[in-house]
Amino acid sequence: MKDKYFSGVEVPRLIKLSGDKYAFRATEFVVKSSALTEIAAELSEKRPSWTASARAKVALFLSELRRKALHAEGSTFSVGEGMIREYMGCHFGYKAIKKLRDRGILTRVGNGVVGVRTDQYRVCDALLMSKNAEYEIQGGTVEYKHIAAILSKLSAWNCNGREEIHSRYASSLTRFRIDPIEAREVLAGHPGIEVGSPSWVSQALSLHDHNETFCASGRFVRLSIGTTGRVYHPICNLKECIRKRAIYLRRGGSEERVRSFDIRASQPTILAAILMEAAGLSEGVSGAKILGSDAALNRLSSVGAEINEFSSEGLDRSEVIRFKDIIENGDIYNYMCRRSDQISNWQPTRKNAKTSFLRDIISKKGNYRAKGVELAFLTDFPSIYDYIFQFNKGNHSRLIRTLQWAESEIVLRFMWDKLTKETKSDAFTVHDCFYVPPESVDCLINLADEASSLIGVKINLVESLDDKQEEIRRRHEVEFLKDNLLNGQEA
Repeated sequence: MKDKYFSGVEVPRLIKLSGDKYAFRATEFVVKSSALTEIAAELSEKRPSWTASARAKVALFLSELRRKALHAEGSTFSVGEGMIREYMGCHFGYKAIKKLRDRGILTRVGNGVVGVRTDQYRVCDALLMSKNAEYEIQGGTVEYKHIAAILSKLSAWNCNGREEIHSRYASSLTRFRIDPIEAREVLAGHPGIEVGSPSWVSQALSLHDHNETFCASGRFVRLSIGTTGRVYHPICNLKECIRKRAIYLRRGGSEERVRSFDIRASQPTILAAILMEAAGLSEGVSGAKILGSDAALNRLSSVGAEINEFSSEGLDRSEVIRFKDIIENGDIYNYMCRRSDQISNWQPTRKNAKTSFLRDIISKKGNYRAKGVELAFLTDFPSIYDYIFQFNKGNHSRLIRTLQWAESEIVLRFMWDKLTKETKSDAFTVHDCFYVPPESVDCLINLADEASSLIGVKINLVESLDDKQEEIRRRHEVEFLKDNLLNGQEA
């Protein structure tokens, strides 16, 4: 029962059957219950011919609410006016919400505040536990047209103001899928995640969001754009060991496992580029092609920063050059681990050093005493530490948001854009990590070198190897041995 999340379809779909018939699948309050039929009849009392489409619209709306509830902490989620209009229309929408509340299917747990938040809701437990209902509808009917229109809008969800590059990115994402069987095997061995636990279910639902989301015209992937320019999609929510199970679906029908490459210490690398500019050391570097163009600077202003605020006369140039050299020729996080041990007699893991670097140095909130990694950085790079403090004055997240802006300009708008155009292939990213077909690797490495010359700091790509493959192989061998022993056979 627990494995159903990895094997069933938990999202609404419109599937063409034989002839002019379609199967419409959606989550209902109770499978093929009378509740939705009664609500639909009440909503379309003056126009009985609309009953079927009203029932399907409400069922589709509840499908989305169920997905939101399973993803949301405490199963509490927002329902805005735009969502109500998109799924059910102005004619049915608000009346349907009232009837769903009257029947206990929806419970409002927080009122909306204009310009701040929308109404907060929860769904009843019966809806969370319900199964998918599937029934046929006739093509060309009013019911079919209404449902097809709504499902088509799903593919454009969050598309208002989306640029052409984001549309191409969303289209490219549909060429990849995650192998659900291997994903389940890998996740079963992941420390700290029990099969059937909320974390397990969350991973499974994100996998389904990517693999199994359809609109009337075919598959699409949910995509949203953050205020700093980062793109977010279901794969971003998956553990790294699951992302490595991504398969590229070639247009000829063949499939191939992707290769993944991280930018080593991406945030410090970008910080080094900004420091070089701020210290006046980037002379001869034509970074304007990436970070200094008019379009890029307009996007920077929306983050809450201006290019003229980067410069600083207080920066020690020798410090900046030394920081840049460590980035280019080593690993800044490993360096901070060693220096923390020497200064504070405490050597964190690389992962903890990275967390501390971003939390206590790049976006420090509060005036707590420097120790560990922060103290080591303050000791070795005092003028850079002061530069970051001044940059964040009044807003501790200002620099980290600026670094994310620069990351999106380099990774998405420069490297991903040129990679997909030059190779005429597909690729996707998870912030500073690239997932590409094998034949695109050489082009990716060349683009990393080109971007390095433009920002003035070397971008080091590190391939993220599939370290879980060996675990799967060994587990299969053990299971095979157990089966043979149980059957009385010799190994």
